[in-house]
Amino acid sequence: MCITLIPGVSPVIPATSILPLVFVLTVAAVKDAIEDYHRYRADRQANGTPVIVVRDGAELTIRSDEVVVGDIVKMERNREVVADIVVLSSALDDGICYIETSNLDGETNIKPKQAIMETRHLLSPATFGPQTAIRITGDAPNPSLVKWEGVLDLNGVSKPLSLQNIIFRGCRLKNTPHAYGIATYCGTDTKLFRNLKKKVSKFSSLDKKLNKLILVLLLLQQCLIAILAGMGLYARHKNEYPYLSGDSHNDGLYFVLMYCTYFVLLSYMMPISLFVSMELCKSFQAKFMELDVEMATDKKSMKVKTSNLNEELSQVRYIFTDKTGTLTENEMRFHSCAVQGFYHNELENSGGILRHLASNGEYASHIDLYMKSLALCHGVVCSHDEDTGALTYEGQSTDEVAFVEAARSNGYVLKERTSMYMTVDVQGQPQRFEILAVCEFNSDRKRMSVVVREPSGQLLMLSKGADATMMPLLRQSGKDDAKWQRHIVRQLDMMAKQGLRTLVVGYRILEEGEFASWKATFDEAALRLEGREAAVAEACALLEHDLALVGCSGVEDRLQDKVPETIAFFLAAGVVIWMLTGDKRETAVNIAASSRLLNINADTLVHITAPRPGEDIGTQIDAAIQTVSKLPPGQKSTIVIDGAALELVLGHEHEQKFQDLGLRVSSAICCRVTPMQKARVVALFQRLGVTAVSVGDGANDVSMIQEAKVGVGIMGLEGSQAELASDFAVPKFKHLVRLLAVQGRFSLVRNAILIQFSFYKNLVLSINLAIFGFYNYSGQTPFDSWSMAFFNVLFTSIPPLIGGVFEKDLPDHVVQTTPALFTPLSRGQNFNWGLIGVWGFSAVAHALLIFFLITGTYPQDDAVLGHSSDIWAQGTIPMTVVITVVLVKNAVTVRTWTWIPLAGLLFSYALYYIFIVAYSAIPLLFGSANYYFVAYRLMSQTQFYLWVLLFGIGVSIPDIGLNTLQRQFFPTLRDRYRAAAAWKPRRISMTSVHAAGGADKPTSTPTPQAAATTAPGARRTSGF
Repeated sequence: MCITLIPGVSPVIPATSILPLVFVLTVAAVKDAIEDYHRYRADRQANGTPVIVVRDGAELTIRSDEVVVGDIVKMERNREVVADIVVLSSALDDGICYIETSNLDGETNIKPKQAIMETRHLLSPATFGPQTAIRITGDAPNPSLVKWEGVLDLNGVSKPLSLQNIIFRGCRLKNTPHAYGIATYCGTDTKLFRNLKKKVSKFSSLDKKLNKLILVLLLLQQCLIAILAGMGLYARHKNEYPYLSGDSHNDGLYFVLMYCTYFVLLSYMMPISLFVSMELCKSFQAKFMELDVEMATDKKSMKVKTSNLNEELSQVRYIFTDKTGTLTENEMRFHSCAVQGFYHNELENSGGILRHLASNGEYASHIDLYMKSLALCHGVVCSHDEDTGALTYEGQSTDEVAFVEAARSNGYVLKERTSMYMTVDVQGQPQRFEILAVCEFNSDRKRMSVVVREPSGQLLMLSKGADATMMPLLRQSGKDDAKWQRHIVRQLDMMAKQGLRTLVVGYRILEEGEFASWKATFDEAALRLEGREAAVAEACALLEHDLALVGCSGVEDRLQDKVPETIAFFLAAGVVIWMLTGDKRETAVNIAASSRLLNINADTLVHITAPRPGEDIGTQIDAAIQTVSKLPPGQKSTIVIDGAALELVLGHEHEQKFQDLGLRVSSAICCRVTPMQKARVVALFQRLGVTAVSVGDGANDVSMIQEAKVGVGIMGLEGSQAELASDFAVPKFKHLVRLLAVQGRFSLVRNAILIQFSFYKNLVLSINLAIFGFYNYSGQTPFDSWSMAFFNVLFTSIPPLIGGVFEKDLPDHVVQTTPALFTPLSRGQNFNWGLIGVWGFSAVAHALLIFFLITGTYPQDDAVLGHSSDIWAQGTIPMTVVITVVLVKNAVTVRTWTWIPLAGLLFSYALYYIFIVAYSAIPLLFGSANYYFVAYRLMSQTQFYLWVLLFGIGVSIPDIGLNTLQRQFFPTLRDRYRAAAAWKPRRISMTSVHAAGGADKPTSTPTPQAAATTAPGARRTSGF
């Protein structure tokens, strides 16, 4: 831009170079300004929330951004909490208040929080006077939502605080009139802000290829400029053009000036508007994705978080998916249980346990103990619906809610729960159980225990947890114990083979002295400020041993709708799918089988387990590679590996061999894995340079979602952290087909055409300028400056923009049900160096034809068309032909014709003629009268229209002919499907979208394999 301001250097009017760039930058600036304004308004709204605080013994309303650490805050029903606040008291009994955390983690179930005993009396502003000195010491600000420890000092007396005593910013107070608390963390120190992670910038493969293309074009441009400048210097010495030797510059300075002149002239080779056009198109594509009713349910619709990756959705070669809540509904139902020799299926015989106990059936005492465990050992709270008064249960774990509901169905109804006791209606008789201690569940312990005092006065510890954790804790004191343990292990295996989530229940009778001694150790651990979690876990382990086995439970988590069809589609398309789950091996394998990830009867399963002492896991991997390598073509194989074995592979000497094994299989199952292991597996295969998508719904999936090239969050029941961390969020796993195969494909097609066409049209123009330069070596342009300035901005910008938003190469229903059409996308079908070369060759050929056809047919005398001829009249003809050829080329590439692309094409062409007519009517513009009346002289003659029609259409005829021949005699798979879709009625449909918003109501769902086998052009084409 600066070069155009140097006198005698720029071949164009400076304003014509500056204004288009200013226009492009202005559009980008306006877009950013609008986004910044929306953020500003959101910030003002968030920071201006009115809050009630207690100061000087009175309540005062202030703005939320005025709250400081140490303020006593009054939290009110249904109002959002504006800081991380330690609860001091509540309007409800026992210091309990209830909150909803949907703004923080997306969970809508109500959770209890509780004030410690010593502060529950602080129920009015007057109680927070000088006589109440409170000091809180807690963890340094950090993002963890599952761990917090602190100590409250009240008038010199210290009491421990835990996660149960603090409410984080963003939560809402529910079912509680009000509660008082002390602001402990404010502003950017709150958990909410600490979890607002700066997203890592991700670039699509198309963007990377675009950058390489620009670099190649820049090198070609510089070479061409240097050649033209050198030829000009040579011509100056040869004195063939006297007008080149009339200056006094030395050769070096002359070369530099000529270089700058051609640099300005050939800057049109670079489509400066492309990047703004790409941003606009991707923004519209993202908006259309969000409005797609086939990726919506009655309550949720998909969200695009990163529009930069729209086309990357079609490049997927690997899918890494969570199981619970992603493939399954995460709506737990109590399925069955086994208590010694008694087995019960709740789904087939609801309430059967109650009837068994009423008839005084066998194992009644153990069944009674088992049902009490379900009703007492949990973190579920009772609440009553505000409208109906019905008793409802809420809990952080859907498993626990399912257990309590099952207990209620069988006569053990949890009626009331406080911090001190639980009331259970046992077969119509209310019983109160005093809560003495709770050993909370966490991902490390994988179990929970509660110590209660029964109505009889006996101390009872009830424990439940994962079988791998609980079985080693069971007592081994006699033959009966061993007998029933073997029986329960068989029952657990049977439940796992049904795809159920299993749990083992145990108990222990405690002596008063033993419990008192242990309670002192437990309380001491709970008071520690540093290392409290580990100390509490150690204390709990002191009590959790020698447990008597009660029984086991199986909870059903059903597959989501169309999960098998979705997985089958991608497997048929050649995508490798990995299921990463924390469940046990048997459960994971059976869920994989029911979801069609593998066929147990036909596929080869390769199991890799943690080796025994002295063995090497590399031996197992080598054997697995040999097994898979010997399989016949078409035979599918699946790896099954657990977290313990995976830990020995990742980051160790056998990692490369494991990667090689992963390249040879069609699917894999990783069970008992941690969130970090999930991310490391994704990273291992992304090193191959291919696109991987991670799909998950919970906080434990965030790491792998962020690690993957494309992260997809499922809007499930495990909170919104996966959704917030993702690039795209969809309500259900089945929407993955629509997202990747349809929207991803169309985004790739649109963006590829936008890029290729943008470079094509600029090359056609700039090559004409370069050829003209070889005839005069002066840097003179044959085209008017304003015409060149508006060439990109107005005359040829609208059609590719419309194509970048609306173009489709195939009908939706075809690509959504044909896996074979998805396979070539990641192999560069729509954007590769071969296609770029074809577009480049087309641009060069068209430019040469335009220049030499017009030059060869243009009269050589000084009078043309009956008037005196000048360079601007001569230049208007090729400019008009260039625009005609470019727009015809656009029309040839359009595959989906509606009134929108047609209107855009006609409007662009008409706009050019309107411009030259209006421009020719201006006598003087920026000191130049070169173009005055030029268009009127040309357009008054028939020859002008003949040139435009003959050369404008004629130059494009070879393109049209070659495209027709290719589609007729050498059709691609896409061409065959397109021809079939054009001539045959619609036969297949994934979903039928109903006007009432029922996007989830299927009409017919053909299997992907069936869709693939009906491909036009195959040996059997009767379907088309």
